[in-house]
Amino acid sequence: MFYPVSGRLSLALLLLFVAAPLYAQPTPSDDEVQARMQAQVEASLERLDLTEAQRPLVRPILEATFAERLAVMKAHGLDPATMNADNRPGRRTLRRLSKDMNRVRKETDAQLREVLTPDQMETWQTLEEERQAQTRAQMRGRG
Repeated sequence: MFYPVSGRLSLALLLLFVAAPLYAQPTPSDDEVQARMQAQVEASLERLDLTEAQRPLVRPILEATFAERLAVMKAHGLDPATMNADNRPGRRTLRRLSKDMNRVRKETDAQLREVLTPDQMETWQTLEEERQAQTRAQMRGRG
């Protein structure tokens, strides 16, 4: 049974599973996780349509963001590689996770605003919304 969650918890779900579409069963090795995170970074860089001057500035921000999100999930005892509708975390875990992930999101947005144009920031927000939709589908067992 799926329980509706507040907007903040929805954001936590997005951030919780941001890397989840990158993972496949069985649990990937560290090298596979790294390769998939790099693929996610590359896809984001492509969608942002960066200039040559922006690319070396944005890449480390995104790499650090994806790595930090994964670290936050692991710190809360969560593994995006095995998360699905049958074993989603409890509300307390999601609340704690939400607080930490919101901090990561705010830091990332602040860093990206210094480099990206307003249109590119809009694209970044769209990418984040798409990841959130993927997470919701996965949590409902449809992803």
